[in-house]
Amino acid sequence: MFFNIELVTAADGLSGLELVQEQRFDLVLLDINLPLMDGLQVCKKIRCLPEYQEVPIIAISAHALKKDIQYALESGFEDYLVKPVDIRSLKALIDQYIQKTATPALP
Repeated sequence: MFFNIELVTAADGLSGLELVQEQRFDLVLLDINLPLMDGLQVCKKIRCLPEYQEVPIIAISAHALKKDIQYALESGFEDYLVKPVDIRSLKALIDQYIQKTATPALP
């Protein structure tokens, strides 16, 4: 199965929040340490949007302590990747969530 995947980036948490309010994404990768509004705040605000109740939001952070990961998961993140991110792990995680949520591309 093939999927059309487009990467859209934002320079800070506030811009990222604006992006998800303007268009619908099947998956959100969200850094925790962002300027203007941190990823935890952004995640909580995204989860308040009805169209994002079921969309996977994956945290990316250098914070590797068990308590930091648990707090992020309790704050609304679906999963958590620790920096430096292993590309194979990232790809596998994206594949896992995209197969659950995305619409396949037409041949």
